[in-house]
Amino acid sequence: MYDQSSLKNKMSPRAAANGSGLESDEGVAEFMDDLVNLAELQVKLAAHDSRETLRRAAVPLGLLAACLVVATAGTTVILFGSALLLASTMNIGEGHALILVASAAIAVVCPIAVLSASRLRRGVDRGFQASRQELKRNVAWLRSVLVTQRQPRSPLNG
Repeated sequence: MYDQSSLKNKMSPRAAANGSGLESDEGVAEFMDDLVNLAELQVKLAAHDSRETLRRAAVPLGLLAACLVVATAGTTVILFGSALLLASTMNIGEGHALILVASAAIAVVCPIAVLSASRLRRGVDRGFQASRQELKRNVAWLRSVLVTQRQPRSPLNG
């Protein structure tokens, strides 16, 4: 059992001066330990979500990259051939035909690129849904603990 002198040795100078004691220091230390554990678990969950998202995206991204290379090469040939055909059919210069075909291709591709980018962003956002939900729960817990710690204690319970 602790006596008065051993308790005063374990109290911080501020705690000894204001009459609080070991109990409040232990409460703060326990809270800080919980907070550090919570942060560590949140980081682990985010890392797990990242690995899971990358694992799911690896094969589709590889296939997409290969398709992009083939499509780029094929599109270049098709556009060049279309421009030559347009030039001979309409009796215009090849340069003008190349510009017309390239402009039409860009006009078609831009809206598709914007739509694809927005869908990609939504897909990535869904990949971290578990981390976001857990972070919201952790912040709510932290707020509730801080509000509980701020409330004055009644004489009956401490």
